[in-house]
Amino acid sequence: MRCLRAVASTAATLISVLPGPATAQGRAPHADAGQSHWFAVSAPSRKVVVASQESGVIDTLAVVEGQRVHAGEVLFRMDASVLEAKVARLRLLAASDVRLRAARHQLRQTTREVGRLRQLREQDAVSTSDAEAAEFQLALAEIAVDRAVLEQASAAAALEEAERQLARLTVVSPLNGVVERCRRQQGEAVERLEPILEVVDADVLWIEFDCPLEQVDRLPLGTRLSVHPVTGSHESRTGTVIHRSFSADAASQSRRVRLAVANESNTWHPGYKMVVTLPASVPAAESAPPTPK
Repeated sequence: MRCLRAVASTAATLISVLPGPATAQGRAPHADAGQSHWFAVSAPSRKVVVASQESGVIDTLAVVEGQRVHAGEVLFRMDASVLEAKVARLRLLAASDVRLRAARHQLRQTTREVGRLRQLREQDAVSTSDAEAAEFQLALAEIAVDRAVLEQASAAAALEEAERQLARLTVVSPLNGVVERCRRQQGEAVERLEPILEVVDADVLWIEFDCPLEQVDRLPLGTRLSVHPVTGSHESRTGTVIHRSFSADAASQSRRVRLAVANESNTWHPGYKMVVTLPASVPAAESAPPTPK
């Protein structure tokens, strides 16, 4: 009986120092008077899935998982042998004026012949049908020149498009970040827009948690809160409220709150379980929240 009383007393003591309600991620830690605590999870501020705009075979995979990359750094290259041959052929066609020169030469020759026949026609030295046939040949020669000009311009346009297509076979990182996952490997065939890599930006972390409706009004945009991981000997950092969901979750009667926390050293990682603390006296925001670069 004494043992049961001691257990009941201990349980009551634990409940008294853990005032926060249980959440999907566990109970809130011990809170000082006037403070509020929430469990949260860290997430990258940006995450992109990188794909190729052209189908084909991955010729070179220039990165590995966990590698830090900068915006504009090459991630992978698709096999370009077929396109390179196409570009070389189109360059020859775009640079060549053989057909145009031949058409212009034919036009000059036909123009002289028509001029001669016109003079003879004035003297009734040639038939009307011969003169009309010569005029028809002159019109065809003029059309041939226009067609040669069009063909050369078309070759130049096709070359420009092929060069753009060739450039798309080299895929670069759209942001500064870390390669989190390689979904495909060198030598594999992929379809157009099929995911190949995932790159995340953790220089600024998002810390997200579900805040009960009765407390969410204490967290207007710009509010600064203390944040630290649940495990490890990490020092606390300051996070700034940058988003509150418009709609509430009907089941938990809470709204999702998002903080931005600077993390240039990348010592904190996405997926950490965090503790967010709102002090009794909330300081006003002195500077803009950190933003991804």
